[in-house]
Amino acid sequence: MPVAGSKSSAEARGAAKSPEPPVTRTRPSASKVAICRALGAAPARLVRQHLLEGLALWVLGGAAGTLLAWGATRAVRGRMVMGPMGLIEARMNIDTPLVRGKWASEFAYLPDWERFAEVAEWCEEHLKPILDALNKDLHHGFGEDFARSGDLTVLDIMEEGCDLITRVRGQIELANCPFTQQEQIVFYILSRLPRFRSAAFDARGNGQYLAERAAQKFGQARVEQVMLSDSFYLANMPRFKTALQDATLIDIPKDNQVRDDLRALKLIDGIPKLGKAKTQNGEGEKLQRHGDSAISLFLGHYAMKREVIPIEFQSSGHRVASSGRMAGYM
Repeated sequence: MPVAGSKSSAEARGAAKSPEPPVTRTRPSASKVAICRALGAAPARLVRQHLLEGLALWVLGGAAGTLLAWGATRAVRGRMVMGPMGLIEARMNIDTPLVRGKWASEFAYLPDWERFAEVAEWCEEHLKPILDALNKDLHHGFGEDFARSGDLTVLDIMEEGCDLITRVRGQIELANCPFTQQEQIVFYILSRLPRFRSAAFDARGNGQYLAERAAQKFGQARVEQVMLSDSFYLANMPRFKTALQDATLIDIPKDNQVRDDLRALKLIDGIPKLGKAKTQNGEGEKLQRHGDSAISLFLGHYAMKREVIPIEFQSSGHRVASSGRMAGYM
């Protein structure tokens, strides 16, 4: 029987327990330094060792990051830029005119008058209906990808609506068309575009001739002679891709070859551009292609987004040269 004033056995056992010591955590590096100091290591040596260890970790981390970035780049290299096939097809319209012209090799060596007459008739038959159907109150632009033989020259007529959506109003493909007749066709189109704002021409190689002639006739401010390069692709291709994604570029001709041209735009070494491989080999009725319509559409969209101020003017009529030496210049 417990006696008053005495502690119970449970309380006595609790009182007999000693208090637990506080838990202390020591960083491994601090423990290592303490041990080294106890063994007589000099402070300068310890500092040097820490610096070397930190440098080694920094080098290894940088190398690992570089390898990871290299692997990621290899993984995305060659990836399609324009997105899935369904996205491209959703921006296509079966009602958008697609005109394809092809000329025999002998056509280039016919007399000038005969070539010009034949192409003039071709323009009236195939291009005039497209141009007559354009809205006269809206701004229009033009994109061109050049080729003389092998690949195709492709021309795109662009229109900006009141809703700021760019629509393709016609696409023209020219196969094996002589230089002078390409100039004839381009001038026929540009001179009839209502509220013609701007044009962008592929000015690489032989295409520089046609781009320069267009700039001479319609003005350098209005016609840009584009030298396609990695820097140009990098600066302007993202905006073209965004226009397809958010449907501010629509009514591309609904055609499997045009679709495949757009799908040929790929990410190559971090640059969204067209590779060197052909997108279609010339076999039978098929013509050789190198993403031609993709570049034409790209340049047409670029032309519509250029900061160009239209100048309205009215011709004062034909002027007579004051000297026979200036005939043909005035």
